[in-house]
Amino acid sequence: MIFDDNLPQQRTMYPPKKVEGDLTISKDYYPWVDRQFRGTYETQVRLAGEGDIFLSYKAKSAQKVVFEPDLHTKYLVRSVWPQEQKPGSYIQFTYPDGSVVADGKSRPSFKKLQAIRQGRQP
Repeated sequence: MIFDDNLPQQRTMYPPKKVEGDLTISKDYYPWVDRQFRGTYETQVRLAGEGDIFLSYKAKSAQKVVFEPDLHTKYLVRSVWPQEQKPGSYIQFTYPDGSVVADGKSRPSFKKLQAIRQGRQP
């Protein structure tokens, strides 16, 4: 969150979204159980959301900032990393509808999760 004209010490590769007045951040998130192989399997619980993992806003006139995440706990996505990193071996994502995708991406598809929750075809 940027509240003045100074450059932040840590920035993402995307410029901050400029906001006038108060800010309410209300976004959808899905639980993500991620199993990575590093000699042995390690399991982490993450949140899958839209866009960049780090949100950046510039709200110079904000008096109030509210964060209202909408966590869709019934729509869990799981991922398992391959034991060997070789061509053609990708992270395997299992979505709440039972579909399995291994397309070379490192994060689950937010659009697919939204479509499953909303009862649409991804």
